[in-house]
Amino acid sequence: MATGQAHYVQKWLLAGTAMAYLKVRGTGVGTPEQDKEIQKWFGLLADQVRDYVDDKLKNPNSDAWNNHRYWAGLAVCAAGIARNDSREFHFGMDAFKAGVSDIGPSGVLPRELARAGMALHYHLYALAPLIMLAELGEINGIDTYSQNQHALDRLVNLCEQGLQHPEIFEKATGVQQNMPDKISGAVIGWAVPYVKHHPDAQLSAWIAQAEYTSFWQWGGLPPD
Repeated sequence: MATGQAHYVQKWLLAGTAMAYLKVRGTGVGTPEQDKEIQKWFGLLADQVRDYVDDKLKNPNSDAWNNHRYWAGLAVCAAGIARNDSREFHFGMDAFKAGVSDIGPSGVLPRELARAGMALHYHLYALAPLIMLAELGEINGIDTYSQNQHALDRLVNLCEQGLQHPEIFEKATGVQQNMPDKISGAVIGWAVPYVKHHPDAQLSAWIAQAEYTSFWQWGGLPPD
């Protein structure tokens, strides 16, 4: 593929379809032959997504060092669970560890803060795959939420405060933030699984008020 955007769309497509597949596999919706073909296709895409990230990691200024790595991790991890492929699963967990390691004491992701007026937007955008990866890790026996001294909680708190008080990000970046028109889907969908572990009145209120909470890039909501 000639552009980075093509790779981005590829990993988002894999993340969405693999997460959706995890919700229906074993339900009898598809035949064994169809499952085999679907999983084969997941494997082909996962290889390409992983190769792109591995190559880009050689350059510390590349897109493999920001939210794109977390999204790639979610895509490959979900495909790995669908295919029972431990290498793909651990690729996703490695991306998760890289993400939570990037979260600073105040909850800031430095590379996303550098987005100027889109800093809050990209903190929320990075949070989404990290929460979904945390869920997949927990389901498979990994204590994800406690990593880096509960870093995800710090990121969630920063994003929640930023949505209520954008001046926090405006002060940090020096520019006015591009705020969402409404809170739904990509903005708050990650909170649906999060509040099951960490009850939060404000997040629950936003979930209740949202027109929708699903988001195609993670296949709607995480599988139960």
